[in-house]
Amino acid sequence: MNVVALIAAVYLMFGASFYLGMMLTMKFFLFPMWSTVRLATLESQLGFPVRRATITFTYLLPLMLLSPVLLVIAEWGRPTVWLAWACLVGVLVLSVVSQLLQRPLNVKLYSGTIRTDEELQGVVQRWMGVNNVRFVAAAATWVLTLWYILARGGYFGVLS
Repeated sequence: MNVVALIAAVYLMFGASFYLGMMLTMKFFLFPMWSTVRLATLESQLGFPVRRATITFTYLLPLMLLSPVLLVIAEWGRPTVWLAWACLVGVLVLSVVSQLLQRPLNVKLYSGTIRTDEELQGVVQRWMGVNNVRFVAAAATWVLTLWYILARGGYFGVLS
């Protein structure tokens, strides 16, 4: 089980880092551009990057969900089990926010039902607000994952 825990810890750190990196890129580089999106520029400004991110996270998140479950099992009976649980909660928050809050806005953005630039800006502003929540959850998940790895004495400490 120790090798499985090591693989889970490495993958979870990779996933948390990737997720946080994506959220940082969006928040600091893309959000300013997206606040000016219009119906005429929706596809080029928002459509392509959002679809690519959606595809990426569709593959990234299932293993991100499995990894902390494996860590909880591996840590059972150790004081560090609470960090594994916290990592699981972080990934669950990311998943739930994405599915329940983000996805409906994505569907709305690309449904063709938005008729004015003002209506579009309202949806985009809500969309960016949800992404701010995801940013905080991604940062917390990253910190918790790093804390777990450090508490175990680094990656090789997970093996013991």
